[in-house]
Amino acid sequence: MMRFDVRVPAWLAATASTLLLVACTGNDAAVKRIGHLTQAQLAHAFCTVDALPDDSRLQDAQMPAEFGALGATRLRRRGHVASLRVSGAVDDLVWLEFINVGRADAKKTIQLIPGEGKTARTLWEAPADFTCASTTNAFAGKR
Repeated sequence: MMRFDVRVPAWLAATASTLLLVACTGNDAAVKRIGHLTQAQLAHAFCTVDALPDDSRLQDAQMPAEFGALGATRLRRRGHVASLRVSGAVDDLVWLEFINVGRADAKKTIQLIPGEGKTARTLWEAPADFTCASTTNAFAGKR
């Protein structure tokens, strides 16, 4: 059996681990930003996602302006579920999950997935009489 001795220079290992740490430590701040959203803002966010075509994949500059204040970097809508990545690195991500997008006959919800190993929590549930036509842009003027 052959053995390979791979040595990574100390400066490279330190730089890589520092970058990973910086990228992942924004999760607490992201969860805090999301926690400050009003029910009106969450309803508008749901309707923004609901208006996107199925199988949408958006990144950075393609993102709807409403998600700019959250620092969102990716959005993917697939079927009746959409995921909005707000923060994180590798497998420790913070995202919002929009459930029952594009379905008139099901309860619409937004869940916060606050990072690896943490319990998801429901942030918003649509009232029984909810329609996207009844919402206004609750993010207007906020950046």
